[in-house]
Amino acid sequence: MESALAGLEIGTLINNVGMTYRAPSFFHEISQQSQWISDMININVGAVSVMTKIVLPRLVAQNKGAIINIGSMASLHGSPFFALYAATKAFMQSFTLDLEYEYEHTGIIFQYQVYGKI
Repeated sequence: MESALAGLEIGTLINNVGMTYRAPSFFHEISQQSQWISDMININVGAVSVMTKIVLPRLVAQNKGAIINIGSMASLHGSPFFALYAATKAFMQSFTLDLEYEYEHTGIIFQYQVYGKI
C-alpha cells in the first residue's frame, strides 16, 4: 500500500474498514475461532493502524490534514454477542483520541465518526 501511495499528495485518510459477526453469537461458540479472531483483529485494528502509520508522516510534514476513523455504536456501550467486534471498534475510538492528543501541536485533525443508530 505504501508504494501505491508514493508520489501522491494526501490530505485526508478515511479509515472505513470492518469485519463483524455473521450472526449474534456467544464468543465461545464461534466456529473456526482462532482464524476468525485473527482476521477480525487484523482487519479492524491492524488495517487502521497500518494505514495511519503510512499516511501520518506525510500529514506531519505538511502540518495539516485529517484522519477520520469510521467506527460503530458498538464502541460506545456494551454489545453482547458481538464482544470482539465492539472491542475492536473501541480500540479505534481510543486510538483516534490518543492520536488527537499526541498531535495537537500540528494542524492535523483526528475524528472518530460513529455509524449506527441508538
